[in-house]
Amino acid sequence: MEDIYYWMGKEIYDTYTIKQQEDAEKLKDCNVYYDREKESFIPFPRMNTYGLTHLLTNNAQGVTPSEEGWTNSMKLEKSNPEELKMFNSFFETSGLKKLSKLYYEPYTKLTRIPKLKSGYLDPGNKQCYLTGESHKELVDITNISPFFSGLINFNSHLSAGDKKISWKARYMSMFSPVFAFYHYSNKLRETIYIYLVSSNNLKNQFELSKKIGAFQTILETKHQEYISNIKFTEQIGKDTYSEQYEVGLALTFSLYKKVIFQYGSVAENQTPDEDLFENIISFLPPLSLETFKADAFASTMRPNSYENLNRFTPLMKLFYSLEKNGIQFNRIFPCLKLIKPNEKNAQNKFRLERITRDRIAREILECKSVLTHMEDLLFRCFNYLCSGEYVGFKDYKQLFLFTELYESKINTMDEKIQAAAISLGKQIGIKMRYLDTFQSEVSNAKKGRGDLITLRKARTQKQFLDELIRIDFKYGLSINEELANQINEQNYYTVKQFLIIGALNILNPAIHPNNKSEKTK
Repeated sequence: MEDIYYWMGKEIYDTYTIKQQEDAEKLKDCNVYYDREKESFIPFPRMNTYGLTHLLTNNAQGVTPSEEGWTNSMKLEKSNPEELKMFNSFFETSGLKKLSKLYYEPYTKLTRIPKLKSGYLDPGNKQCYLTGESHKELVDITNISPFFSGLINFNSHLSAGDKKISWKARYMSMFSPVFAFYHYSNKLRETIYIYLVSSNNLKNQFELSKKIGAFQTILETKHQEYISNIKFTEQIGKDTYSEQYEVGLALTFSLYKKVIFQYGSVAENQTPDEDLFENIISFLPPLSLETFKADAFASTMRPNSYENLNRFTPLMKLFYSLEKNGIQFNRIFPCLKLIKPNEKNAQNKFRLERITRDRIAREILECKSVLTHMEDLLFRCFNYLCSGEYVGFKDYKQLFLFTELYESKINTMDEKIQAAAISLGKQIGIKMRYLDTFQSEVSNAKKGRGDLITLRKARTQKQFLDELIRIDFKYGLSINEELANQINEQNYYTVKQFLIIGALNILNPAIHPNNKSEKTK
């Protein structure tokens, strides 16, 4: 068990970049250990921990698997002064900096596990607060992991100074990063997002993790300098993600595509028929997604949010239904980015541009309405376009279709009322776009901004209906009587949002037509 533990540590915890590896090969800015059998000094790279391992160990200084694997100058001066001279001579001639520890084997970034003995497994009266099991002896976790220290605060039954758990809990907990997805917000690693895809047992967990293949290879992760270990599906992999829920949505969609491919032998850019999809779902074990975020605080990473998104199967069915009805997620994802004109020169503009997408992604992951965010996104696009600002790649047809289909799937409101509100909005958009035949469609569309703003500002049912009547007289509309009779204080705001989205579906493409050569990144 101990050998497996440290073998896992070499792959998951002892990570180093390509540059660190090259530095070790050149005997530059690296670590060394003395091999007594070969009587030679052997370089090995400097290491850092990334992902969940970063949080579990706080990137602590490396330790050797055995106590005998290291020494220091003071100890060596007493026990073997000749060997100390060899160390000193090597560091002087190599130009490497001599550190406080001298090694006889490569260190590991994985915390050393106590030697297993029967008392750690035999039943006893000392209870582990993590597992609830009682054993004769527990192991100390002082200065082992900030995670364990934080968990202690939630146990009301602990006595003062009690910081011990079972050997089994300590052992198993360090394996948790093996199946953990992670993604840093940028190369500065100011923020990290962790995603744990869980199943109902370890066998299913292992099968899914290996079969679906959503992890990058070690070499791929190393080339990206360990910014992320997620292998996004090719459809959306060209984009760059920096926020918690947009990464979560991209991961969930990628898992959906990989499940389709692995369990149904259907290419990631294709959609299976209904019978095959239902068959795939029936074979898929239970899945849930848990995510938490940690921000840099002094020299540590401090977790500050957690969410259990136990909706994987409903999301798969939602993705399938949307794709089957014409939604192209490789076009939807980039369309959800938007930045305010006064933020385009901000230092964190990259992340600011993704805030709207992150908010929409969170609602999708929770199967909630995105109507408010989509209406805001489309109206801001319209407002910026009227002012001559660039809004990035936008496929308005796809955005409209996605909103219409998604909201009907989650039953935001009665489908007939939704359809009637959208239809009326389209009428308004068409009237505005073609109002003056002597003017361009772009000019006409921009002139409608004032009327849309006043309609959007309506804060009561009466104000909304009054604005509709005014627009009706101005543009000569034919308002659906059935719709007018069904508008009430409870639903007028939602009707207004659908109406405005319907109008913007006509106006935005007039000002900013879809350019096939425009990059979707």
